[in-house]
Amino acid sequence: MNANTHTPAAAVRPARPEDYPGIARLGDPHAGPEQLSQRAARLLGYDQHSAATDPQFHRLVAEAGNALVATAAIRADWAGVVQAGRFWVDAFVDPAWRGRGLGATLVDHLERAVPGPVRELGACLREDHVPAAEHLAEQGFEERFRSWGAHLDLRAFEPSAYAGLLARLEAAGYRFVPYPELHAPDKEARLLALKRHVDRDIVAFEPIVPAASEDVLDEGYLPDGLVVALAPDGEMVGLASLRREGPEGPIGCGLTGVHRDHRGRGLATALKVRSLEVAKALGATTIGTGGGGANLAMRRVNERLGFVVEPLWLTFISERGGRAHEVTHGA
Repeated sequence: MNANTHTPAAAVRPARPEDYPGIARLGDPHAGPEQLSQRAARLLGYDQHSAATDPQFHRLVAEAGNALVATAAIRADWAGVVQAGRFWVDAFVDPAWRGRGLGATLVDHLERAVPGPVRELGACLREDHVPAAEHLAEQGFEERFRSWGAHLDLRAFEPSAYAGLLARLEAAGYRFVPYPELHAPDKEARLLALKRHVDRDIVAFEPIVPAASEDVLDEGYLPDGLVVALAPDGEMVGLASLRREGPEGPIGCGLTGVHRDHRGRGLATALKVRSLEVAKALGATTIGTGGGGANLAMRRVNERLGFVVEPLWLTFISERGGRAHEVTHGA
């Protein structure tokens, strides 16, 4: 990839860490300073994690003067699994620079940087990015999936507000235990069985790959942030976890799930309260979560906890067949 090429008045180059405030602004130009700072930190952590684990990851920026006017990235991670010829791409262009082919230029460079033919491209957009969605549709992309994200200000989160729920569940015999404090020799096998059970009900873009014993706790999970629910008989029936993308990245919510036989009792809410307490103790001031568009039950759990639900994310797919194809988001 020749990353030092130019479009009229805009130089294209690889992204640097100091670019991320500008990259965050391109993705959400109406966000306030604090939200932009948090977004920049999350994105930098995510990209650093991608760079360390995905050799096909690249992010480029286009710079005019001292301002970033566009960015694009490509990743091989497809629904948690690297599959030959399938990539995710994102691209954002400053509104004043749209219509000049700048987004297409960035994505063209990215496609040339990955080995082998590109068979499929996936792209995610927020539902309020109407021009970008229309542009993708014009280029033959089809909407395939909807998901939601949400964020919580942990500084305003008061776990004591849920003391009654926790007391009721504990009186019924349930216990909420940090995973590292479990000493049963079969705890990993029990956690694996629970995770496989919960995974069957996850609303996802593609089928969830069943967890293997060696990856039940992958590198992104924080061991201290994993809380499990034990039923009165000692069976492991629920979990809530925390994740961190990269060693210095922000903390986010991981998987929260409850065994089917124990749903409808408030266990998911209680588990999430416990995991949010851990996140707060670890110094997090905000935290994000998300789920499939059809997963209304978990969305309601998060809303009860004070999470602010953001506009939906729309997943678009382009069947490429290995052919060269240009894609832009709002370009």
